Amino acid sequence: MDELPLLPTTETTQQAYALSYVPVLAAPPPGGQLPTHWFGQPSLNASYTDLKKDLTDNPGALPLAIGPLHKTTNLLLGAQFQYQAWSWGLGHNRIDDRDFAGFVPDTVTTSDRVQIAYLIAKLNLGASLQHDQTDNTTSGTLSQAVVGGLTLGYPFTDHVTSSLAYTVRHAWADQPALDQITSDTTAALNWVVVPAKELHPGLSLGVDGSYHDCRDKLAGTASATLGACLASYQAFLRLGISWMPTL
Repeated sequence: MDELPLLPTTETTQQAYALSYVPVLAAPPPGGQLPTHWFGQPSLNASYTDLKKDLTDNPGALPLAIGPLHKTTNLLLGAQFQYQAWSWGLGHNRIDDRDFAGFVPDTVTTSDRVQIAYLIAKLNLGASLQHDQTDNTTSGTLSQAVVGGLTLGYPFTDHVTSSLAYTVRHAWADQPALDQITSDTTAALNWVVVPAKELHPGLSLGVDGSYHDCRDKLAGTASATLGACLASYQAFLRLGISWMPTL
């Protein structure tokens, strides 16, 4: 802010790069579908961002030296393979976070994920498994988590759809001590009573709910933390009105 001469001046620089590749393996026959290879139809993507903040002027009394303040880099790699009735994919994410001012610790966070989806008649099935790891390079500590998930989706009719999802997460760390297992279950049912059409609004009704459970494996021990590990649930009834006017 130029109007306040005692405030420091910072400069932020961001670079972003993205690359995707979807090869066309063969031309489909007239009125047909692409032939299925053993590796399916691949889709590859990669992205990289670099965000850097520098202190360019410090006329005030803040204990900051001219130079770099903070830098964050983010690398994302992904691959998806599509078949006629199912698909699977892999993903890797790495975030390097450095604080040159010393206000927050430097960390390196990596995440690796694999997922699969399958269509059986009208039933959509999905499963995923993910491993997260954060290295605190300032203190030398490490925290990890493994997350697994299952999803179901089934349309009873064109107007009535349902979904069910279950996620379980096991997180542990040495300092501060942590060893918790949490799970979340969500379910939803939606009914489009009157579809929106032209100038006539649509009406939908829905019911959904969720249940959260938590188990602290360190409860009652000398390493237990003060963080709450509680079970909870909630349920909702929904009424929706939509309008999609067309000319």
